[in-house]
Amino acid sequence: MQAFLDGFGSGFPAILSLALIAVASGLLARKGIFSEGMITGIAKGSVACFLPCLIFDKITHGFNPASMPFWWILPISALITFLIGWALTAVIFMGDMRRKPDMIPLAFMHNAGYLSVAIGQDLFPEQANAFGAYTFLYVLLYNPLLWTFGKYLISGGAERPFRVREIITPPLCANLIATAMVLAGWHRAIPRPVSSAISMLGEAAIPLSLVVLGGTLANTPFKFHHHGKDILRAVLIKLFLMPIIAITILHLSGLAATEPMLCMFWVMQAAFPQATNLILQIRAYGGNRERASAVLLAGYTGAILTLPFWIGIWQALQSGA
Repeated sequence: MQAFLDGFGSGFPAILSLALIAVASGLLARKGIFSEGMITGIAKGSVACFLPCLIFDKITHGFNPASMPFWWILPISALITFLIGWALTAVIFMGDMRRKPDMIPLAFMHNAGYLSVAIGQDLFPEQANAFGAYTFLYVLLYNPLLWTFGKYLISGGAERPFRVREIITPPLCANLIATAMVLAGWHRAIPRPVSSAISMLGEAAIPLSLVVLGGTLANTPFKFHHHGKDILRAVLIKLFLMPIIAITILHLSGLAATEPMLCMFWVMQAAFPQATNLILQIRAYGGNRERASAVLLAGYTGAILTLPFWIGIWQALQSGA
Protein backbone atom coordinates (compact mmCIF):
# COMPACT_ATOMS: atom_id res chain seq x y z
CA MET A 1 0.00 0.00 0.00
CA GLN A 2 2.85 2.38 0.82
CA ALA A 3 4.42 1.77 -2.60
CA PHE A 4 1.10 2.68 -4.25
CA LEU A 5 0.81 5.88 -2.19
CA ASP A 6 4.41 6.84 -2.99
CA GLY A 7 3.78 6.36 -6.72
CA PHE A 8 0.51 8.27 -6.61
CA GLY A 9 2.13 11.09 -4.66
CA SER A 10 4.95 11.42 -7.19
CA GLY A 11 2.73 11.65 -10.26
CA PHE A 12 -0.11 13.79 -8.92
CA PRO A 13 1.73 17.12 -8.31
CA ALA A 14 3.50 17.04 -11.69
CA ILE A 15 0.36 16.67 -13.79
CA LEU A 16 -1.60 19.04 -11.55
CA SER A 17 0.92 21.85 -12.11
CA LEU A 18 0.53 21.48 -15.88
CA ALA A 19 -3.26 21.45 -15.56
CA LEU A 20 -3.13 24.71 -13.58
CA ILE A 21 -1.39 26.47 -16.49
CA ALA A 22 -4.19 25.40 -18.84
CA VAL A 23 -6.84 26.48 -16.31
CA ALA A 24 -5.19 29.90 -15.91
CA SER A 25 -5.16 30.32 -19.67
CA GLY A 26 -8.81 29.33 -19.85
CA LEU A 27 -9.76 31.92 -17.24
CA LEU A 28 -7.86 34.65 -19.11
CA ALA A 29 -9.62 33.64 -22.33
CA ARG A 30 -13.00 33.76 -20.59
CA LYS A 31 -12.19 37.29 -19.39
CA GLY A 32 -11.31 38.32 -22.94
CA ILE A 33 -7.64 38.97 -22.12
CA PHE A 34 -6.68 36.14 -24.48
CA SER A 35 -8.77 36.77 -27.59
CA GLU A 36 -9.76 34.12 -30.12
CA GLY A 37 -7.40 35.65 -32.67
CA MET A 38 -4.56 35.64 -30.16
CA ILE A 39 -5.05 31.94 -29.36
CA THR A 40 -5.14 31.11 -33.08
CA GLY A 41 -1.95 33.09 -33.66
CA ILE A 42 -0.17 31.34 -30.79
CA ALA A 43 -1.27 27.96 -32.16
CA LYS A 44 0.04 28.71 -35.65
CA GLY A 45 3.26 30.16 -34.23
CA SER A 46 3.75 27.05 -32.10
CA VAL A 47 3.37 24.71 -35.07
CA ALA A 48 5.56 26.81 -37.36
CA CYS A 49 8.32 27.81 -34.92
CA PHE A 50 8.30 26.95 -31.22
CA LEU A 51 7.45 23.25 -31.46
CA PRO A 52 9.97 22.54 -34.26
CA CYS A 53 12.63 24.31 -32.18
CA LEU A 54 11.78 22.19 -29.14
CA ILE A 55 12.00 18.97 -31.17
CA PHE A 56 15.27 20.00 -32.82
CA ASP A 57 16.82 21.06 -29.51
CA LYS A 58 15.86 17.93 -27.59
CA ILE A 59 17.03 15.53 -30.29
CA THR A 60 20.36 17.27 -30.96
CA HIS A 61 21.13 17.49 -27.22
CA GLY A 62 19.47 14.38 -25.82
CA PHE A 63 20.17 11.72 -28.42
CA ASN A 64 23.59 10.02 -28.13
CA PRO A 65 23.74 6.75 -30.13
CA ALA A 66 27.19 5.83 -28.76
CA SER A 67 26.09 5.72 -25.11
CA MET A 68 22.90 3.78 -25.85
CA PRO A 69 23.59 1.02 -28.41
CA PHE A 70 20.04 -0.32 -28.18
CA TRP A 71 18.45 3.10 -28.60
CA TRP A 72 16.37 1.83 -31.52
CA ILE A 73 14.16 -0.17 -29.12
CA LEU A 74 12.53 3.03 -27.89
CA PRO A 75 11.28 4.33 -31.26
CA ILE A 76 10.14 0.79 -32.10
CA SER A 77 8.19 0.71 -28.84
CA ALA A 78 6.48 3.94 -29.94
CA LEU A 79 5.37 2.19 -33.12
CA ILE A 80 4.11 -0.81 -31.11
CA THR A 81 2.14 1.52 -28.82
CA PHE A 82 0.69 3.22 -31.89
CA LEU A 83 -0.38 -0.09 -33.46
CA ILE A 84 -1.96 -1.38 -30.22
CA GLY A 85 -3.88 1.88 -29.85
CA TRP A 86 -5.04 1.75 -33.46
CA ALA A 87 -6.21 -1.86 -33.02
CA LEU A 88 -8.19 -1.00 -29.87
CA THR A 89 -9.74 2.01 -31.61
CA ALA A 90 -10.67 -0.08 -34.66
CA VAL A 91 -12.55 -2.51 -32.40
CA ILE A 92 -14.22 -0.02 -30.05
CA PHE A 93 -15.07 2.49 -32.79
CA MET A 94 -16.11 -0.19 -35.27
CA GLY A 95 -18.46 1.31 -37.83
CA ASP A 96 -17.60 4.92 -36.93
CA MET A 97 -14.02 5.28 -38.14
CA ARG A 98 -14.88 6.51 -41.62
CA ARG A 99 -17.52 8.94 -40.37
CA LYS A 100 -15.36 10.22 -37.53
CA PRO A 101 -11.70 9.97 -38.62
CA ASP A 102 -10.72 12.55 -35.99
CA MET A 103 -11.67 10.12 -33.22
CA ILE A 104 -8.85 7.77 -34.27
CA PRO A 105 -6.00 10.01 -32.98
CA LEU A 106 -8.21 11.39 -30.18
CA ALA A 107 -8.78 7.89 -28.84
CA PHE A 108 -5.17 6.79 -28.40
CA MET A 109 -2.49 9.29 -29.51
CA HIS A 110 -1.01 10.67 -26.33
CA ASN A 111 1.16 13.41 -24.89
CA ALA A 112 4.50 11.64 -25.22
CA GLY A 113 6.90 14.50 -24.52
CA TYR A 114 6.74 17.14 -21.83
CA LEU A 115 4.55 15.20 -19.39
CA SER A 116 7.13 12.43 -19.47
CA VAL A 117 10.02 14.80 -18.77
CA ALA A 118 8.22 16.65 -15.96
CA ILE A 119 7.06 13.53 -14.11
CA GLY A 120 10.27 11.59 -14.79
CA GLN A 121 12.25 14.29 -12.99
CA ASP A 122 10.14 13.74 -9.88
CA LEU A 123 10.28 9.94 -9.98
CA PHE A 124 13.97 9.63 -10.92
CA PRO A 125 15.70 12.87 -9.82
CA GLU A 126 19.19 11.36 -9.97
CA GLN A 127 18.58 9.88 -13.43
CA ALA A 128 16.60 12.73 -14.94
CA ASN A 129 18.90 13.07 -17.96
CA ALA A 130 18.65 9.37 -18.77
CA PHE A 131 14.87 9.50 -18.43
CA GLY A 132 14.84 12.51 -20.73
CA ALA A 133 16.85 10.54 -23.28
CA TYR A 134 14.25 7.77 -23.17
CA THR A 135 11.59 10.37 -23.88
CA PHE A 136 13.40 11.95 -26.82
CA LEU A 137 14.17 8.58 -28.41
CA TYR A 138 10.54 7.51 -28.05
CA VAL A 139 9.36 10.81 -29.52
CA LEU A 140 11.79 10.27 -32.38
CA LEU A 141 9.20 8.06 -34.09
CA TYR A 142 6.06 9.08 -32.22
CA ASN A 143 6.20 12.72 -33.33
CA PRO A 144 6.31 11.81 -37.05
CA LEU A 145 3.33 9.50 -36.48
CA LEU A 146 1.47 12.28 -34.66
CA TRP A 147 2.29 14.89 -37.30
CA THR A 148 1.50 12.64 -40.27
CA PHE A 149 -1.33 10.20 -39.49
CA GLY A 150 -2.53 12.20 -36.50
CA LYS A 151 -2.61 15.54 -38.28
CA TYR A 152 -4.20 14.08 -41.41
CA LEU A 153 -6.99 12.35 -39.48
CA ILE A 154 -7.68 15.04 -36.86
CA SER A 155 -8.32 17.53 -39.66
CA GLY A 156 -10.86 15.19 -41.29
CA GLY A 157 -8.48 13.65 -43.81
CA ALA A 158 -10.55 10.52 -44.36
CA GLU A 159 -13.30 12.67 -45.87
CA ARG A 160 -11.14 14.15 -48.66
CA PRO A 161 -8.42 12.99 -51.07
CA PHE A 162 -5.00 12.29 -49.56
CA ARG A 163 -2.23 14.74 -50.49
CA VAL A 164 1.35 13.93 -49.60
CA ARG A 165 2.20 17.60 -49.04
CA GLU A 166 -0.34 17.76 -46.20
CA ILE A 167 1.78 15.52 -43.96
CA ILE A 168 4.95 17.57 -44.53
CA THR A 169 4.76 19.85 -41.49
CA PRO A 170 7.43 21.95 -39.70
CA PRO A 171 7.53 19.59 -36.65
CA LEU A 172 8.05 16.56 -38.91
CA CYS A 173 10.80 18.32 -40.85
CA ALA A 174 12.53 19.36 -37.61
CA ASN A 175 12.38 15.78 -36.32
CA LEU A 176 13.85 14.26 -39.48
CA ILE A 177 16.56 16.91 -39.94
CA ALA A 178 17.69 16.74 -36.30
CA THR A 179 17.82 12.94 -36.33
CA ALA A 180 19.83 12.88 -39.55
CA MET A 181 22.26 15.48 -38.19
CA VAL A 182 22.86 13.50 -34.97
CA LEU A 183 23.41 10.21 -36.80
CA ALA A 184 25.84 11.93 -39.17
CA GLY A 185 27.57 13.83 -36.35
CA TRP A 186 26.80 17.20 -37.96
CA HIS A 187 24.95 18.57 -34.92
CA ARG A 188 28.32 19.30 -33.27
CA ALA A 189 28.98 21.91 -35.97
CA ILE A 190 25.97 24.04 -35.00
CA PRO A 191 27.28 27.38 -33.66
CA ARG A 192 26.56 27.89 -29.97
CA PRO A 193 24.57 31.15 -30.48
CA VAL A 194 22.34 29.37 -33.01
CA SER A 195 21.88 26.38 -30.68
CA SER A 196 21.08 28.66 -27.74
CA ALA A 197 18.54 30.62 -29.77
CA ILE A 198 16.81 27.41 -30.89
CA SER A 199 16.78 26.16 -27.30
CA MET A 200 15.22 29.38 -25.97
CA LEU A 201 12.50 29.30 -28.61
CA GLY A 202 11.85 25.63 -27.89
CA GLU A 203 11.40 26.29 -24.17
CA ALA A 204 8.33 28.36 -25.01
CA ALA A 205 6.60 25.45 -26.78
CA ILE A 206 5.33 23.62 -23.68
CA PRO A 207 3.69 26.56 -21.86
CA LEU A 208 2.32 27.89 -25.14
CA SER A 209 0.73 24.53 -25.99
CA LEU A 210 -0.98 24.62 -22.58
CA VAL A 211 -2.11 28.21 -23.21
CA VAL A 212 -3.63 27.10 -26.52
CA LEU A 213 -5.27 24.10 -24.86
CA GLY A 214 -6.79 26.18 -22.05
CA GLY A 215 -7.85 29.01 -24.35
CA THR A 216 -9.41 26.64 -26.86
CA LEU A 217 -11.32 24.72 -24.21
CA ALA A 218 -12.57 27.96 -22.64
CA ASN A 219 -13.84 29.34 -25.95
CA THR A 220 -15.52 26.14 -27.10
CA PRO A 221 -19.14 25.39 -26.17
CA PHE A 222 -19.19 21.95 -24.62
CA LYS A 223 -22.07 19.80 -25.80
CA PHE A 224 -21.19 16.64 -23.96
CA HIS A 225 -24.58 15.13 -24.73
CA HIS A 226 -23.67 15.29 -28.44
CA HIS A 227 -20.35 13.52 -27.96
CA GLY A 228 -20.90 11.50 -24.78
CA LYS A 229 -20.45 8.10 -26.41
CA ASP A 230 -17.26 9.21 -28.22
CA ILE A 231 -15.83 10.70 -25.02
CA LEU A 232 -16.50 7.56 -22.99
CA ARG A 233 -14.91 5.31 -25.61
CA ALA A 234 -11.84 7.54 -25.97
CA VAL A 235 -11.36 7.74 -22.19
CA LEU A 236 -11.77 3.98 -21.90
CA ILE A 237 -9.06 3.35 -24.49
CA LYS A 238 -6.53 5.98 -23.42
CA LEU A 239 -6.85 6.11 -19.64
CA PHE A 240 -7.70 2.49 -18.88
CA LEU A 241 -7.14 -0.12 -21.61
CA MET A 242 -3.74 1.14 -22.82
CA PRO A 243 -2.15 1.25 -19.34
CA ILE A 244 -3.71 -2.09 -18.37
CA ILE A 245 -2.20 -3.74 -21.46
CA ALA A 246 1.21 -2.14 -20.87
CA ILE A 247 1.32 -3.06 -17.18
CA THR A 248 0.25 -6.63 -17.90
CA ILE A 249 2.87 -7.16 -20.62
CA LEU A 250 5.70 -5.55 -18.64
CA HIS A 251 4.83 -7.35 -15.39
CA LEU A 252 4.71 -10.76 -17.09
CA SER A 253 7.98 -10.06 -18.95
CA GLY A 254 9.96 -9.64 -15.73
CA LEU A 255 11.92 -6.83 -17.40
CA ALA A 256 11.44 -4.57 -14.37
CA ALA A 257 14.02 -6.62 -12.43
CA THR A 258 16.80 -5.30 -14.66
CA GLU A 259 15.28 -2.15 -16.23
CA PRO A 260 12.95 -0.56 -13.63
CA MET A 261 13.20 2.97 -15.00
CA LEU A 262 12.59 1.90 -18.58
CA CYS A 263 9.50 -0.08 -17.53
CA MET A 264 8.15 2.88 -15.56
CA PHE A 265 8.72 5.02 -18.66
CA TRP A 266 6.59 2.66 -20.79
CA VAL A 267 3.84 2.51 -18.15
CA MET A 268 3.68 6.29 -18.09
CA GLN A 269 3.60 6.54 -21.88
CA ALA A 270 0.65 4.16 -21.98
CA ALA A 271 -1.21 6.13 -19.29
CA PHE A 272 -0.67 9.68 -20.57
CA PRO A 273 -3.77 11.55 -21.80
CA GLN A 274 -4.37 12.75 -25.35
CA ALA A 275 -1.73 14.86 -27.12
CA THR A 276 -2.24 18.61 -26.75
CA ASN A 277 -0.69 18.91 -30.21
CA LEU A 278 -3.99 17.63 -31.60
CA ILE A 279 -5.53 20.94 -30.57
CA LEU A 280 -2.65 22.82 -32.20
CA GLN A 281 -3.28 20.86 -35.38
CA ILE A 282 -6.98 21.70 -35.40
CA ARG A 283 -6.27 25.38 -34.77
CA ALA A 284 -3.70 25.43 -37.58
CA TYR A 285 -5.26 23.06 -40.15
CA GLY A 286 -8.95 22.74 -39.27
CA GLY A 287 -11.11 19.98 -37.80
CA ASN A 288 -13.96 19.33 -35.37
CA ARG A 289 -12.83 21.57 -32.53
CA GLU A 290 -15.92 21.04 -30.41
CA ARG A 291 -15.56 17.26 -30.31
CA ALA A 292 -11.79 17.35 -29.85
CA SER A 293 -12.02 19.87 -27.02
CA ALA A 294 -14.63 17.79 -25.21
CA VAL A 295 -12.47 14.66 -25.48
CA LEU A 296 -9.31 16.45 -24.32
CA LEU A 297 -11.12 18.09 -21.41
CA ALA A 298 -12.38 14.70 -20.26
CA GLY A 299 -8.98 13.08 -20.86
CA TYR A 300 -6.90 15.64 -18.97
CA THR A 301 -9.40 15.96 -16.13
CA GLY A 302 -9.46 12.20 -15.71
CA ALA A 303 -5.68 11.84 -16.05
CA ILE A 304 -5.11 14.03 -12.99
CA LEU A 305 -6.20 10.95 -11.03
CA THR A 306 -5.67 8.01 -13.41
CA LEU A 307 -2.02 8.76 -14.27
CA PRO A 308 -0.77 8.75 -10.66
CA PHE A 309 -3.10 5.80 -10.01
CA TRP A 310 -1.37 3.65 -12.66
CA ILE A 311 2.07 4.80 -11.50
CA GLY A 312 1.07 3.70 -8.00
CA ILE A 313 -0.30 0.36 -9.24
CA TRP A 314 2.94 -0.36 -11.11
CA GLN A 315 5.10 0.46 -8.08
CA ALA A 316 2.87 -1.64 -5.85
CA LEU A 317 3.18 -4.62 -8.21
CA GLN A 318 6.96 -4.33 -8.26
CA SER A 319 7.25 -3.97 -4.50
CA GLY A 320 5.29 -7.21 -4.10
CA ALA A 321 7.09 -9.08 -6.88
